[in-house]
Amino acid sequence: MPIRVTSKGPDPVGPKPFSQEWLASPEEVRQASPSRQIPTLPREGLAAAAVVLMLVLVPLLFPKSIGLFQNNNEPDIASIAQNGDGDGTPEPESNQAGGAEGEAGTGALSEATPEAEQQTSTVDMAGAILPDNRILSYYGFPGEQLMGILGEYPPDQLLDILRDQAAEYEAVDPSRPVVLALEVITSVAQGWQGNDGDYLAYIPREKLMEYVEFTEANDMLLILDMQFGRKSVQEEFEAVREFLLYPHVHLALDPEFAVDEGEVPSQVIGQIDAADVQYAMEELAALSAENNLPPKLLIVHQFVEQSITNREQIELIPGVQFVLEIDGYGSPDAKRATYAAITAGSPSEFFGFKLWYNPDQDYPLMTPAEVLDLEPSPDLIIYQ
Repeated sequence: MPIRVTSKGPDPVGPKPFSQEWLASPEEVRQASPSRQIPTLPREGLAAAAVVLMLVLVPLLFPKSIGLFQNNNEPDIASIAQNGDGDGTPEPESNQAGGAEGEAGTGALSEATPEAEQQTSTVDMAGAILPDNRILSYYGFPGEQLMGILGEYPPDQLLDILRDQAAEYEAVDPSRPVVLALEVITSVAQGWQGNDGDYLAYIPREKLMEYVEFTEANDMLLILDMQFGRKSVQEEFEAVREFLLYPHVHLALDPEFAVDEGEVPSQVIGQIDAADVQYAMEELAALSAENNLPPKLLIVHQFVEQSITNREQIELIPGVQFVLEIDGYGSPDAKRATYAAITAGSPSEFFGFKLWYNPDQDYPLMTPAEVLDLEPSPDLIIYQ
């Protein structure tokens, strides 16, 4: 399959959004600019400043009528912070080419349920996806082109493209079958605090159910990506507990967007602790044991070294397959260096690797042969 790039609309009238001319324009000119134009990501030290400007200006570009998200106390959100995985994350100075990476609100996808009782019995690993298979996933938010390929196409069309990409990997390594997956951003870190001050919005339940049903009908995996804002791992887990009862649905944690009081997602690079990862693993193991489910995947996206504090304290437990996924965009050499640095000394048994179709992030795009030649060879491959 030829290298594809993020689709772009017609040339806009007036200055290009986020260009120097656009930033210097009067407010009425900026408001009139097309919201679908994909900004060119700055390559140098202007990246962090551009992110801050995006967080201020994006609310002007996305009207409330977009209606894609649900916030804690409002049915719609007036602004959407661009997803940091390739479209607005401040690049750490040490790795500018590629990353090294209370009570639940009423807008949560499900009502909070009592904490599952931890079980110490041996978990049956029958039905485990790894290591016999390799997972290939497309990432994004439904209907939003700026947030990944998943938002560029309806599910049926997306599946055809994903199958073509999978065929390229199977041609390189026919010994390991490729399992197809979609990773849906389920909670979206945003640039405004919302009524509850959590800087987070959730996908509407009915929209998420469409993807639950579609992936189930097509023998795919569905990965729920949680971006935190100022919410805890406990709250995020409860928000999707009901969906994790489906055997094919799994969980991903995105520490990059987990921020503390006084911080705003995408203005800083967030982090979670090993204890948070351990909590998620224990809850997934208990959920699987109590409901006779096959082992769950827990994917943690690591963008920089500090994304997971006390990482060495993570202990693998039966019933959960922990996948450390290495984020970061840039040249192939930069991505290889990032992958080597983060996988070194990791407690994880399985590893993932992310690529961006958009040449503003990954250029040139690594080939399947180059990806599989990484050491260790990735168990999970994600395209955004």
